[in-house]
Amino acid sequence: MDDITLNNGVKMPLEGFGVFQIPDPTQCEQAVLDAISFGYRLIDTAAAYANEEAVGAAIAKSPVAREDIFVTSKLWVDHFTYEKAKQGIDDSLRKLG
Repeated sequence: MDDITLNNGVKMPLEGFGVFQIPDPTQCEQAVLDAISFGYRLIDTAAAYANEEAVGAAIAKSPVAREDIFVTSKLWVDHFTYEKAKQGIDDSLRKLG
């Protein structure tokens, strides 16, 4: 899959696998494992999807090295202040592993 180089020099895959509307943790974890096995290296989730922990579990179980998987997530809409955004990011990182 093709990449794009971000302004900080990090390469991000142009195509990714999204987990919107996969609330069941077991199904979400399996879907992410399957996506990784098919070559996806960008996984997109959000705090509002309530499946970040399942995404993190799948990434931990995957034979692909963590540094080779790019994860994007989105904060809750009410995390609009600096402090709330920091807390939201910390919460997502904890759930994603």
